[in-house]
Order: sequence, then C-alpha cells, then structure tokens
Amino acid sequence: TSPSVTMMVQVTEDDMGKELSIRYSSEFNKYRTNLRSVYMGTQTQFLHMMWDEYMVDVFYGILYIAIAVIWFLIYFVLYFLFKQHTDVYYLGYFGLLFGAWILFNSRIRQFYLTDIFFADKASFVLLAVLVIPCLQFLNGRQEHRYQKSCLTICTFMVLNALTSFLMDFFGITDMGIS
Repeated sequence: TSPSVTMMVQVTEDDMGKELSIRYSSEFNKYRTNLRSVYMGTQTQFLHMMWDEYMVDVFYGILYIAIAVIWFLIYFVLYFLFKQHTDVYYLGYFGLLFGAWILFNSRIRQFYLTDIFFADKASFVLLAVLVIPCLQFLNGRQEHRYQKSCLTICTFMVLNALTSFLMDFFGITDMGIS
C-alpha cells in the first residue's frame, strides 16, 4: 500500500475557466489508487478543514503517549520509593506504541513528519508488535502461568515485524521482486 498524501495545488486567476485534471502514474502495472475528496479554497481554509477533521487523531495519539508517561512514572515511583517491582511498565509500552501508531497512521502526518513513507512502514511494524506489551502485562497479572504461550506468540509477532521490515528493505512486494 501507499501512504495517503494531501497535495495543495495553487491555482491563480490565469487558470480560471481551464480544466484541471489529476493523473496518477506508477512504475507498477497494476497500481490502483483512490482519490479522496477535492477541496477548493484558500490555504487557510484548507488547513482549518484538515484541523477540524483530523486533529482528533493527533489528540488521541498524544493522549496515549501522555498516559504511557504516567504509567512509567507510576512504575518508577513504586520502584524507587517502595522497592516494589510491578508490571505496569508494560502498560506504558503499550500506550507508547499505540500513541505512536495513531500518530504515524494519521491523515495529517505529512504536516508533522518529514518522511511519510517511513511513517507508513513504521505503523505496520508498530501494529505488529502492539500485542506484546499486553500479553506480557496479562501474563504478569496471571503470575506467569502462560509464560510459554506468551513467549511463543511474542516470538511470532517479532518475526512477523522483522519479516515485514526486511521485505520492505529489500524491495520485495507481493512475493515478487519489484
């Protein structure tokens, strides 16, 4: 898949009455794409529309990262003040991964990230390993009864993420070399 990109095209008074067309091209024969809505207006109106429609993604991404920081702080307070080791840092890892996934997967990511193609690939990897902190936290709450199952699932999730990364790194798409 290709990450979605919003493109702003400046139209001047000289372009009045002319036909505008959008053409897609790709080096792949069977490349298909979807055209999102076309908006007309000033740059300020466009940015305001993007803010209204997609800023919720950024808000929730930052909220989950803030919750992750709170879980990490709770862990450090419990550890340093009471010398008590708890599994709440897994909740912090989950919040951090989930918040990053939301931010990397947002439709307005091109406005706060410089490389949206990296963000697109990173969102797949983050989604692939997102379950690991949850499994580890639940395993800890169950007094490590499911240790073998959790380690097996975590191993497969890491292998899945690593395979996805290597396939992208070497340019392998759809089980064929691109």
